[in-house]
Amino acid sequence: MYMFQIAGGSIGLGLNTAILASGSLVAGIQTAFRVDAALALCGLIVSILFVGGTVDRERLFALRHHHHFAGPIAAS
Repeated sequence: MYMFQIAGGSIGLGLNTAILASGSLVAGIQTAFRVDAALALCGLIVSILFVGGTVDRERLFALRHHHHFAGPIAAS
């Protein structure tokens, strides 16, 4: 998940920079914002259609309380 987040951020930054540099400053910013809005809308549609399921609250509670802080690690 983290890898996709980093890759998407770098690709998005490169795409926005290329769009911004392709024309005048104002027109480039408008176009970049329109592209970003379209990508956000596509992401919303994908998440609505493909992300779902039920949440097992008991398992979630068990995972949440599984790791406890044991104190500082002693130097050896």
